[in-house]
Amino acid sequence: VPVYMETARREKGFTTWQCTHLGGHRFAANFLCLPHGIYYGRVRESNVATLISEYQNQRIHLENYRGRSCYSNEIQAAEYFLRMQTGIKEISAFRLKETKNKDSDNSMIEFLSPTNGKTHLVHIQTDKKATI
Repeated sequence: VPVYMETARREKGFTTWQCTHLGGHRFAANFLCLPHGIYYGRVRESNVATLISEYQNQRIHLENYRGRSCYSNEIQAAEYFLRMQTGIKEISAFRLKETKNKDSDNSMIEFLSPTNGKTHLVHIQTDKKATI
């Protein structure tokens, strides 16, 4: 409720909705920015101003970033690590080009940078034995 109240207070051009659960964080607030489907987790009241400002400037705040709702878990992880490695935060900086599953545990995910045509290849290895 505190994150919702802070968001509603700062809204200015945003429509703010509150729902019971988006998934992923049982006791921490989530934040979803539509229409891009940008998903943030473990959001606190103190993050709200930054998240709104970054979104208004068409940028992603990497500290709380969990991915885009249109992508699978593997693609979300690949995009996050690509952004962390490059430091590129602009929402439109990368587009999913192709996903190749080498086997059940390994995927190669290719992103395209529309501004310069450069491609970025990210290898994701899934550890199905890991527990949370």
